[in-house]
Amino acid sequence: MSKPFQPALFPLFFLGLLGICKAQGVKINEFVYDDSSKDSREFVELYNSSDQSVDISGWQLLTGDKDGPNKNYSIPKNTKLPSKGFYVLGSPLVPRVNLVLGRSDLFENDNESLTLVDQNLRIIDTLVYETNKGVWNRALSEGDSIFGNFISIDGVATSWSRYLDGKSGGLGLSFVLLPATPGASNNLPPAKPLTQNFDKLKEGSEWTAFGASFRRPRVIDPRRIGADTPHALPPSPQGGLALVTFDPRGGGNANMLLQQIPRDFVLEAYVYIQAAKTQGKDLESWSIGVGSTDSFYAQPDPSGTLGSSSNGNTGIALVYQRSAKGAVLYLVDHGDGGWGKKVLTPSKVLGSILLVPGKDDGWQRLRLELRDLHARAFFGGTPGCADGKRLEGDLKTAPWGSLYLGYQGSFLDRRNAWPLVLDALSLDAPKDRRIPFGKAKASTKGTALLSAEFPPLPGTSRFALNGTGLVPSSTAFYLLGLRKLATPLDLGLFGGQSGALLYPQNPIFFPKQTDTKGSSSLPLPLPCDPKLKGLSLFAQILDLDPNLKLKLPFGTSQGLEIVIGG
Repeated sequence: MSKPFQPALFPLFFLGLLGICKAQGVKINEFVYDDSSKDSREFVELYNSSDQSVDISGWQLLTGDKDGPNKNYSIPKNTKLPSKGFYVLGSPLVPRVNLVLGRSDLFENDNESLTLVDQNLRIIDTLVYETNKGVWNRALSEGDSIFGNFISIDGVATSWSRYLDGKSGGLGLSFVLLPATPGASNNLPPAKPLTQNFDKLKEGSEWTAFGASFRRPRVIDPRRIGADTPHALPPSPQGGLALVTFDPRGGGNANMLLQQIPRDFVLEAYVYIQAAKTQGKDLESWSIGVGSTDSFYAQPDPSGTLGSSSNGNTGIALVYQRSAKGAVLYLVDHGDGGWGKKVLTPSKVLGSILLVPGKDDGWQRLRLELRDLHARAFFGGTPGCADGKRLEGDLKTAPWGSLYLGYQGSFLDRRNAWPLVLDALSLDAPKDRRIPFGKAKASTKGTALLSAEFPPLPGTSRFALNGTGLVPSSTAFYLLGLRKLATPLDLGLFGGQSGALLYPQNPIFFPKQTDTKGSSSLPLPLPCDPKLKGLSLFAQILDLDPNLKLKLPFGTSQGLEIVIGG
């Protein structure tokens, strides 16, 4: 049993007057405060992100809640934390534990703060967990801290972990749900393209590419009714086996991909959709997102009709919810987590689709993509194409975490559940590109700028080339070719401006009138044809300028290489 919280610290701790000193680079890096082993696997891991060893002798880990201080733990004399090293405070059952604090019940299984202070009582790092129940002192919480609830289950032990050792994701977001690694790095393996149709895996097996809060995803034959599949489903358009994330014992379940993913990504899968209303008070939800969620995948509340919610989703996610009012698919910017008016960064619904029974049921292609904080999602349509119903919007901050799957259903009869079943899952960085190259040559009115607003994907009906900085009320010639010249053609050799270079080889010319502001656009809708994937187009603008008293009176834009993705 640790000694009582020092009374002298009470006013400092609860009025938030402790000084903050983070220069040492020591962070609370990972922790477990509740487990299924009689709370005998609890720990807090410290990490030294600096390039120098730090003497942590006499430092203390203070805990408390809205009712006052709880326990505090002191680090012994002559304790140094080496550069990039770990120090684990916990129970004797914790692997690589450095300081045994007691056998069990080291921390509250509820809303509590963890605050690391140095020997002068200056705050080194601090957080509050289960902030869905409140934050009594903002000085102890980084942003909204950790909103959702947690438990670490034997056999699939998880922890709240910094996604990258010692680092924060911005807006206070630091911790995500990951497999527990006390005394070792939290960092997941680098991203690799993921393509899986599950047909070469064994039916009934766990897919170990994912970790779990309770139960890893299972490979299923969707045609067979079983514990993981309450309903027989037809095969997906891909055919064969599929994947389900579901805990047939009841409650919620969360799964997380055990690899880093690109900052910008494209995620696609076939997902089985049930669009019919539930019976009575039955309610189910699932999420496919990038970021993190809580252990229980508590019911999210994108409609704002459920009241208070403890759902711990973060980042960007497609959220499905089915109730007696119907089924809806949402695109949600969860930011660093949290629901309700009291949080610092509440979730924002970027769009929604009311799912219509008899029309939106069955296997549907879902696509979720992120580019430069702009998220887009597609429901239905063709894999690899930007077609189907579209949702989109801008995020406040980049997602911090990996791919996660969450499901929870509350039913009077569990056989009425329709868990998250998917197939033909793929995840990669976007392959489309818009790459400027070469040099522009100004006209007398300015320098032409060529751009493309939308990602060049098959099925993008709104794709277009846009020109700005052009001669007003004149003509701009858009050049489009499949290759670029090995040596650019200088118009100065043919009576134009010296240094006005042409880049596309054997281009097609598209004349477009410019408006009074010197802008124009060339629509180029891209058909939904998988053969377009990887094709490069080379574009440029010739800007007609009558004030140039030359045989070829043109300014030129830079070239633009357009690589069509999929």
